[in-house]
Amino acid sequence: MPKKSRLMTNSTMKIAITGGAASGKSTVLSRFKSLGAAALDSDALVRDLRADPDWLAQVRAIFGKEAFDSDGKFDAQALGRIVFDNPEARRSLNAITHPIVLRRIRSLADDRTVVEVPLLVETSLQGEFDQIVATEAGAAAQRKRLEARGVANEVAEGILRSQLSDDERRNFADWVIDTGKTVENTYGQVDKIWALLS
Repeated sequence: MPKKSRLMTNSTMKIAITGGAASGKSTVLSRFKSLGAAALDSDALVRDLRADPDWLAQVRAIFGKEAFDSDGKFDAQALGRIVFDNPEARRSLNAITHPIVLRRIRSLADDRTVVEVPLLVETSLQGEFDQIVATEAGAAAQRKRLEARGVANEVAEGILRSQLSDDERRNFADWVIDTGKTVENTYGQVDKIWALLS
């Protein structure tokens, strides 16, 4: 549960949820929302960028036609293949993506907003939030969930290897939620955090 003692009860608190792939972030975000929090999903904001001409122009300038299909339309899967095992390419993509997403988070954040930010620590956004919640499920559960989503085993292993460990995220978290048990158990942990922050 709590990792630090910086409880805050101001009405404009911003809470970040972070964690590895398939670690239960969306489940935790949904529960916070059901309890009355305003909820934002940074991955959804990133997806919205696919219709942003300025962002698309930067993608084309950096990655060229390889990130677009034969009709010149943005191809998210192609870009994913480019950056998946290429740290330099991934940094270049993050450099043009995360500043825009951060501006949108700042403009959309309302009173007691909870934001799902998978790469919170990797993109050094911790200072943007009053509280940080880290989700953990354990590598075995993450692999099983990724497999259920149709992710090939070798791809899942690559995803998990490329991310920060749970231990590394804990260093930045105010709260840690174990999502490796039942959904009801996860909800109970969220409820306790929300009660303390409300």
